[in-house]
Amino acid sequence: MSVQWRQVGDLLTLDGAIDFADAASVRDEGLRRLAALPAVAIDVSALTRVDSITVAVLLAWWRAAQRMGRPWHLQGASERLQAIVGVSGLSFLFVRDAGNRSDQ
Repeated sequence: MSVQWRQVGDLLTLDGAIDFADAASVRDEGLRRLAALPAVAIDVSALTRVDSITVAVLLAWWRAAQRMGRPWHLQGASERLQAIVGVSGLSFLFVRDAGNRSDQ
């Protein structure tokens, strides 16, 4: 896995890159870790590369937060990640507590 995980309190920080080959395992490990937290708070500022695979993993985590009724907070998104998310029509990923939305 090319992602390193750090946890400080309820904040999970990702470091490295999510590759196509390990996207499913990163997604699943994130789901496991997030299920144990009262809120979903993720810092992506240390990701060294972002692409559509990164967005797919984040979307899976956002959906899990929604199903669990947990607050969602994503921080540290690079301009590139913001652009990919924006063009994909997924800007709600950057809305604090978007996990509580009922329209997605």
